[in-house]
Amino acid sequence: VTDFFVRKMWKQFCIDKEVKCKPHKGLQPKLSNPDRKYILAKKMEKPTISLSELRKKLLHHSVVPNNNVSRMTISRIIKKDLNMTFKKVSWPKAERFTAANLRYTQAFIDHIQTLDANKILFMDESGYVVTVANRTRGHSEVGTRCVEVERYHPNPNVTLNLIVGLNGRMYHNFVDGTSDTNTYLQFMGEASHANTENGISVISPGDTIIVDNSPLHRNRAEVTLANFFAPMGVTLIFMPVYSPDLSAAEPVFMKSKIVLKQERFQRRKI
Repeated sequence: VTDFFVRKMWKQFCIDKEVKCKPHKGLQPKLSNPDRKYILAKKMEKPTISLSELRKKLLHHSVVPNNNVSRMTISRIIKKDLNMTFKKVSWPKAERFTAANLRYTQAFIDHIQTLDANKILFMDESGYVVTVANRTRGHSEVGTRCVEVERYHPNPNVTLNLIVGLNGRMYHNFVDGTSDTNTYLQFMGEASHANTENGISVISPGDTIIVDNSPLHRNRAEVTLANFFAPMGVTLIFMPVYSPDLSAAEPVFMKSKIVLKQERFQRRKI
């Protein structure tokens, strides 16, 4: 309780010989349920729509127009009522939503559900640009430029080939530069004879290896691996086009690239 409130109550008591307190009504909602549904529909239709644009559309189409509605109110509804957060926009390719690919996606998901999760492997590649973090700000005397002489380090590109399963990383290697069909076939051949840290074969009979639709996985590589894995009882299947979210290897790549941006790893990359 503030001093101002106490003085006000005391003055009122001295004049009226009683204290009258108005009931607290609380915050009244400025938008109705139809308005909330309208905001949800607009955000589902176009997630990047701004609060100002939403306010203009809401005032024009609202069931119960309210000129006092603010962007803060709309923001609160988006966060609290609709449970939405502000995040980076994803731009999926239009080819992913063709009728043929949608049918293949459903068939792919239905087939994966029938398999033993312990026998599913995901293989993918990801490029890494090895850079050294250069600090962009430093101290120097007033009126002078801040100059720091450092040795120039080129930025080599490497490719990480990775196989992951239910228990995490199964096998990987690095290739200087970009990967191609030959390095892909060589990697799969090495993985077929390799063991994990627990002494288990990376690729075992009955496994299903899932790869994306990269050109280096198709054509000659597809035929070669089909003939190579057939005697082992290993199946090679392809994911739907432009569907990286269906690969278990993508979160590994994302996590590793975030970690490598930390300063403690920069000098190791030289």
